[in-house]
Amino acid sequence: MYIKVEYHSDIENNPEAKTLDLVEWVTRTEFIALIGQRFAEAKEKEHLPKCRQRMKYIEECKIRGRLPETKQPLSTEDRQKYPWLCPELLVKVEESEDDGIKMDGIQDASY
Repeated sequence: MYIKVEYHSDIENNPEAKTLDLVEWVTRTEFIALIGQRFAEAKEKEHLPKCRQRMKYIEECKIRGRLPETKQPLSTEDRQKYPWLCPELLVKVEESEDDGIKMDGIQDASY
C-alpha cells in the first residue's frame, strides 16, 4: 500500500518547496519514518475504512459499467481512457439488463 504525502508549500515552513515535488507516494514504512509510529497508526485507522469503502464503490461501478465520478454509463471515450473500468474485462456470472438496484444508493466515499 502506498500513501500520498503532501508537503507544505510555504517556503518558511518547507525551504525545499520550490525545488522538490510537493506530492509524493511513499510506502507505509517510509510514512512511519516521516511522521512517527503513533501518529501513523492513528492516521491508518482513520484512512483504511475510507479506502476500503472507496474500493467497494469503484468495484460496483466496474460491474455496472459506470464512471465512478459521474455514475453515468461508460462512453467510448471513457472505455479508452479508463480501460480498467470496462465491465467486459470482468467475469460475468449472470447476464442481466437491469437488476433493480439504483446507483443512487451507492455512496462514493470521497475523502
